[in-house]
Formats: sequence, C-alpha cells, structure tokens
Amino acid sequence: MATFLVVDDHLVVREGCVAMLKGACGACEVHEAESGEAALNMVRRINADLIVMDLRLPGISGLETARRILRDNRRQRILFFSMYDEPAIVKRALSLGSGAYISKNAPPQEFVKAVQAALRGELYIQHSISMSMLDNNGGSEKLAALNEREFEIFSMLANGDTIHEVGQKLNLSTKTISNYTSMIRSKLDVSNEAEMFYLAMENGLIVRPDVVLN
Repeated sequence: MATFLVVDDHLVVREGCVAMLKGACGACEVHEAESGEAALNMVRRINADLIVMDLRLPGISGLETARRILRDNRRQRILFFSMYDEPAIVKRALSLGSGAYISKNAPPQEFVKAVQAALRGELYIQHSISMSMLDNNGGSEKLAALNEREFEIFSMLANGDTIHEVGQKLNLSTKTISNYTSMIRSKLDVSNEAEMFYLAMENGLIVRPDVVLN
C-alpha cells in the first residue's frame, strides 16, 4: 500500500489530491500538510512513497521545503503540483532532483499519469510544459546566474519578505541574508527592490498578489 503526503495550504486542493490519489492507487495512506514547516515535521514521522508539493506555501516555499527533504533523503520522490508553469520555475524545481512537475491546470488523467510515473522513479513533466521548455522562450539568462540558495532568497524578497523574515524562515542570520542580497543584486545587475520585483514579475516568480511597492 502506497503512502502519500500532500503539501498545500488550500484545503480544497488537498481534498482533491486525496480523492485523485485514492482513485489512481486504490488502497493507500494519504497524509496532509498545509505548510512547508508542517511537511518537514511530517516526513520525520512517516515514510512517504511520494510527496505532492505545491510551490506557494506560507512560511518557507515548496522549493525550499523540497530542498531540505532531498538534502536528508535523496531517494525521496516529489511531484510538484503548482499553478505556475513558467520554464524558469520548472527548471529550478527539477534541478533539485524532484523528478516530476505538473500544473494545477492539468487534467485529472495527467495527474494520475504523473503520480504513477513518479512512484516508478521516472521523470515526468506535463506535456505542455515540456513543449514550452523546448521552445526556450521562458526564463531569464540573468536568473540562470543565481545558485540554488540565491534563487530562493531572491524569490522570497521579491514576494515581500524582509531580510529579517527571510533569515528566520531559512534559519540564517540577518547579516548572511544581507550578504546574499548584495551578491544577488550584483549578479542580476539591479540596484533596488523595485528592479528586483519587476524582474521577478517578468519571470513569473511573484506568488503573493498582496505585494505592493511603496
């Protein structure tokens, strides 16, 4: 019997995933978490065959949550299930070693195919996303210069987190985040928060619609 963990902050999405997982796999055990922090606590208590992970989560992001999980267990299978299908984001997620990515716009049958492929340890990317990545029209060459940690911090800052809040979420000092921020601005050739915000917006990285620049 397969064991799953669904990580999403929206109850209706989690319930939908649970229903599709049980429909696809029959008898299975499904656990739920509404944040990255809750997911990290959950994986210490269960042995999930597959984690279905959203990118937009309260607290630490799905990317950071997956990074921490895979750091401790490289064999863990993760299926990213997100509303974002921009190539730059998909590439970042897959670069962690997660192995599967589909958007929430995918039909239920594609969700099932992705789950089954991920359980077999196979790479699976939604067909429409794959075509978009092959077209090579998405993403920014500037963003490609950022390493994994820099990209995570850039995304959090662009979505309205302060340097102090980023440090708290990533368990790093404010000074360390400040140093990262300086390096990020240098690599991206931006000089202020507004330029960072608009670069992130152009590349589909803004996941908090409440963010307003002063």
